[in-house]
Amino acid sequence: MNSLTDTSSLTSKQKIFKNLLGAFLVIIGASHFIVQKEFINQVPMWLPMDYELVVLISGAIEIILGVLLIAVPRKGVTLGWIIATYFVMIFPGNVSQYVNQKDAFGLNTDTLRLYRLFLQPILIAWTLWATNAWGNLIHKQGGWHNDSDSSKSKNSRNKSHKGSGHAQAS
Repeated sequence: MNSLTDTSSLTSKQKIFKNLLGAFLVIIGASHFIVQKEFINQVPMWLPMDYELVVLISGAIEIILGVLLIAVPRKGVTLGWIIATYFVMIFPGNVSQYVNQKDAFGLNTDTLRLYRLFLQPILIAWTLWATNAWGNLIHKQGGWHNDSDSSKSKNSRNKSHKGSGHAQAS
């Protein structure tokens, strides 16, 4: 398995939060079918689609993503990026709810709707951390190494530069 795409290196805390996120997505996704009106109030008014259809599609997407996150752990990093992107894509709905002063889910004041806007970056950070998507990106780009990776990397650089006439900095 490729260490940059699987989630085998998750800590026990990350695994718990990854599974909680998956369950959260399934529950919230299912609620799109139960309390449609609340979700319709979050659909941006400028979106040129049937609002009920948007709510049903987004609910189905959330259920699928949640189930996959729990059931297919080897794809957790990829799913982490997909879910984080999804959270970015639905953020205009939260902004629309705030700007248009639409009540939904007990968010019936501008202050509460404003607080809700700050929840989205937390959800994104939770997703990227719990799936190790962020850590894998940093690792892949060489910005972060553990001690054993560092020594392997130095050894391979030393071998590749031997005899090339270039001085190798340690």
